[in-house]
Amino acid sequence: MISTLDPFLREKPEDVKRLSDLQEDVFATFKELVRERRKGKLKGKEDELFTGAFWTGKRALELGLIDGLGELTDVMRQRYGERVKFHPIEQRQGWFKQKLGILAPLSKANLSPVGITDLVAEVLISAEEQSHRNRYGL
Repeated sequence: MISTLDPFLREKPEDVKRLSDLQEDVFATFKELVRERRKGKLKGKEDELFTGAFWTGKRALELGLIDGLGELTDVMRQRYGERVKFHPIEQRQGWFKQKLGILAPLSKANLSPVGITDLVAEVLISAEEQSHRNRYGL
């Protein structure tokens, strides 16, 4: 088994180099996409735009990185009309989920055999995650 940057082994220079090369490749692809998609709109110098820094919306607008400032619902209505509907997605959490990180008790869950299997898997995963956190005092 090959391991790269295993936190339990000494850092190897070749692993760091590989990761650095991957990051450079991703960053180069990102810059190409920005240049192409914002062609004619970019107002900053490349050495300022592509440092990996981030800006406020106002500064990003000044640099030509965005087309405008706005709030999601207003912008969506401007683009697609007043009939746009928004449906907030909220996940209800029972006491077990809030306190222990697992699903509601079986008596209230009304689960199928597949649902019971999922519940057991979730409980085991939660216990394993908590065990890892406890190991490092988290």
